[in-house]
Amino acid sequence: MFSQRFYQHVVKTPLTLYRGEQTLWHQLYLKDETQQVTHAFKFRGNLHRLLCLPSDVRAVTTASTGNHGLGLTTSARILGLQAYVFVPATTSQVKRQALKEAGAILSLIDGDYDDCKHASQAFAEKEGASYIPSFDDADIICGHSSLFHELDSQHPQGFGTVFVPIGGGGLLAACVQHYRGTNVRIVGVELDSAPAMRLSLAAEKRVVLERATGRAEGLLVREVGAVPFELASHSPNLEEVVLVSDAEILHAIRLLWEHCGIRAEGAGAAAFAAAMRYSKADQDQDAVAIVSGGNIDETYFQEALKS
Repeated sequence: MFSQRFYQHVVKTPLTLYRGEQTLWHQLYLKDETQQVTHAFKFRGNLHRLLCLPSDVRAVTTASTGNHGLGLTTSARILGLQAYVFVPATTSQVKRQALKEAGAILSLIDGDYDDCKHASQAFAEKEGASYIPSFDDADIICGHSSLFHELDSQHPQGFGTVFVPIGGGGLLAACVQHYRGTNVRIVGVELDSAPAMRLSLAAEKRVVLERATGRAEGLLVREVGAVPFELASHSPNLEEVVLVSDAEILHAIRLLWEHCGIRAEGAGAAAFAAAMRYSKADQDQDAVAIVSGGNIDETYFQEALKS
């Protein structure tokens, strides 16, 4: 399904058994994408997407809250392309620095992800660069599905429930595609102040939030992608989308570090936070939470350790 060149660069990340405080599951596992290239799952989709580009492309551009842009820039560098990345001015310093070090030509936008998207698309049209969506793209989603192929090989007995964080919905889309036709339950996880997917599924159409605020910048998307929404809305495996708070995420970051040595960012800890208090947990089942990334500012991390 994936080329040899893809697997030359993508890391098979650890599957870790959570051994901390009591959970409601038989066993709770963590798929640790903080150990992926760029410390986030986004590298998977980006590398696959760029490997699908025509050979004459020389520059790519995108909008990002950090991790997608970093994944794109690193993939572009591997393939000899230049990446132009538009991010909100509020993006964490650690992600901005990582983008610059990876070789991105960075533009800071006074606004949110959607404002960055418009700026990146305008740049692409003017300069002739290829615009690469953050999550609303079949090749991006296909690349992310490599994560779930790994889960199958790492835990052949399977999981009863998979917890997936939702920003724009790309990782969720990969998950529902991969587990179609199985008995695996999927639980999407959003920030309570940015519930775009939950509201969209309830309305049976994509909803645009007036604002998306909070500490976990990877979850701050006002409108989920059309492709992820379509896949999610027709998935019998998607049990529900649950919401977590900034406070719950802070606590989850601390637990991941203290009990597993996993340094997760806010969005990365969201699925674990939900799994720890899920009301429909089953003591007879194994569950897995996707720890999607670990690019966290030191001040935020230290705050979490005190939570």
